[in-house]
Amino acid sequence: MTARQIMPSKILAARVFMTLFFLALLAPRVLFLSADPSSSFSLGFISDEGWWSHNARQAALFGKWIMDDFNQGLVISPVFSLLSYVAFKVLGVSFFAARLPSALAGFGCVVLVFFWIRQNQRHREAVLRSYLAAFLLGTDFFFLSFNRVALVDTIMVFLMVLGFFLWDRESVVSAFLSGLVLFAALLAKPFAFMLYPVLLLVWVWEWQTGNLKSRRIVVFLVSSCLAALIWLLCMLPGLLPQFLELNLRFSSDNLATTPGKILVGLKTFFFRTGHGKLYASRFFNQASVLCIFTFWSMLMFCYRFRGNGLWKLLSGLSRWQVINGLWIIIGLLFFIPNPYKPEHRFLFLFPPMVMFTAEVLTRWFIEKPGTALSQLFERHGRSIFQALLLWALPLPIVLQAIPYLSNLIDTRGGSTGKPDLVMIMLLFFLIYMVCIVTGVFLVHILKNHRLNFKFIAFLVLLFFSVIQVYYWVDLWSNLSWTMYTTSKRLGDSFGQDTVVMGPVSDTFSLENNAFSIVQFNVNERVTYNSRALETFQPDYYLTIHSIEGEIFPDMYLPHFRDRLHFIERIPVLPDRQAKPRVLLELYSFASERSW
Repeated sequence: MTARQIMPSKILAARVFMTLFFLALLAPRVLFLSADPSSSFSLGFISDEGWWSHNARQAALFGKWIMDDFNQGLVISPVFSLLSYVAFKVLGVSFFAARLPSALAGFGCVVLVFFWIRQNQRHREAVLRSYLAAFLLGTDFFFLSFNRVALVDTIMVFLMVLGFFLWDRESVVSAFLSGLVLFAALLAKPFAFMLYPVLLLVWVWEWQTGNLKSRRIVVFLVSSCLAALIWLLCMLPGLLPQFLELNLRFSSDNLATTPGKILVGLKTFFFRTGHGKLYASRFFNQASVLCIFTFWSMLMFCYRFRGNGLWKLLSGLSRWQVINGLWIIIGLLFFIPNPYKPEHRFLFLFPPMVMFTAEVLTRWFIEKPGTALSQLFERHGRSIFQALLLWALPLPIVLQAIPYLSNLIDTRGGSTGKPDLVMIMLLFFLIYMVCIVTGVFLVHILKNHRLNFKFIAFLVLLFFSVIQVYYWVDLWSNLSWTMYTTSKRLGDSFGQDTVVMGPVSDTFSLENNAFSIVQFNVNERVTYNSRALETFQPDYYLTIHSIEGEIFPDMYLPHFRDRLHFIERIPVLPDRQAKPRVLLELYSFASERSW
């Protein structure tokens, strides 16, 4: 066989492998998409899926985008609403259709990360790095879980990745498209505003390194303004006040305006509490490998900076490295002090983290056998900053260990039942000192020892894979369909003329044709659908009785409880012991209505 015959066969084999690789990462995102979300995560989706799909569902079923006062989906995330509407029109209103845009956006993130690395580097090292990054992102259970629910965060992350990917392509056309896409990310979720400071600092880097093309910046700004103008022109009358009201409401919840809120934000980044116990943050618990290697990558950057100087070192970086480094740093500066952190808000960290983790692992895989540990650290004098970074390396291990030991020795206070912060701080100090002493001893012993970094990288990947396989097996072996079947069963009595109200009525109407209303308190002065009883004359009220054993505080139910007739209590979302995590309650407003 000649060389000309061998090359096409290799190319074909590579393309077949790539296709199968991506299909393997797409399948878990779209298979059984109507099933209940994983029991490993919090339950905010039980109302949020319906709220974000509210306007798109109305438009698909009744032909009108706005039929009541609650328009959170259309106002805050018009991009998500539009994608949901298309899915509903093509596939019909269902859980599958509501979740499909997020599933495809999650898969799109995996594909974009793969090709973003490949477009910057053409040699064989880039092939390994791109596959590693796609594998890490595509198989990470935390990222996958939130790709399978109808929330806006995955859409926002996909558009951020796409926008930065386009900016990194050098051409004027890609700069124009980047402006449109990054503004669309803002219209998927306002938190994406943090991408603009990132891009501004990238322009400073381009100017300092001689890569700045002013024409591309002008085109980007023009396209961003054009996108903003289109959005303003398409904004329906009356929605702009709602846009301001909702963003002020969410900003007051989310912005760290006091030292107390900043401390709460720091705590909720690493820990969560429940039933008087302390737990590791689910993000931190499941993404610890990515956190450690992202931190390691930044540590190596600081070592090189010490010897080469900042601007010289920055000039040697690729644009994707600058973008993703700033993405993490700026994002965390905005996000860590945030006192309110639903788990899905951590998703924006995953694309840059997997790219840096893949970069470190690739270097280890190609490292020559017999490299000493001391050779990884370039000696250019001592630095307090370097010392602080080295001393911070054990933090992920320490923060993982604290909740387990805290609950093992029961650090709850006697009167409050809450975790004892003094005991937790003592645990932190003790575990940290044990890690530091052990680490210093091992580094001293092994600093001149010849290590097989390829083998270490393989062990890291194996460890990561075992963790993900555990969660994947847990998901697929405990599949339940209670949200789908409950909505379907309610549809036996809910017709298109039926009006159902309540905090979860939108979500549990995704498999039937009822008209759904949500009352939503924005602030002390504004409550959406405050006169829903008089305006819509609802037939049913669907609310939450309890979440994981704790009674749900429905603030609207007491106002009309005397007009309600209890019908049934509905268990949904079983845990691993098949016990329902949530109990719903269904009431009728008309006692004479038969069920």
